[in-house]
Amino acid sequence: MRLLVYCRVTLFEPGLIATPMVKRFGCKTPADIFPKKAIGIPDEEMSKIVKDMVSFDPEMVVGSNWQEPKELAKQIEYIIMCEKPDFRHQTSQSVKNLAKQQFIDPTGNTVMEAWLKADSESSTGH
Repeated sequence: MRLLVYCRVTLFEPGLIATPMVKRFGCKTPADIFPKKAIGIPDEEMSKIVKDMVSFDPEMVVGSNWQEPKELAKQIEYIIMCEKPDFRHQTSQSVKNLAKQQFIDPTGNTVMEAWLKADSESSTGH
C-alpha cells in the first residue's frame, strides 16, 4: 500500500521591496547599481554585463510599484491562512504582468492540479 502525503507550497514572488537599504541607495536603473567609471570597465562591456545580469523593466522602478515590507507580511499571512493558495503568488501588478508574459498559467495552479491528478491516478491504478 502506498501512502500519499501532499503539502501545499506557494512560490512567493515579490516585486521591488522598499527596504531601508534600497531607500538609502535610491537606485533608479541598473547603471545606478553598477557605476561604470567606478569599477573601471569600458562602457560597451559594462552594458553587456548589466544586460546579462539584470532583467530590467522600467515599469518596475516607478516609485508607486515599490512595496513596503509590512504589505508583504500581510500577503504572507494571507497565503498561510488561505485554505488553497495559488502555487505562484505575485505581490504586485507589475510582477503579475511580468508573470503573464513569461508563463501560460501565471498562478501555476493548472500544472499543479494536473500533476496531482496524474499522481493520484497512478497510485490507484486507474
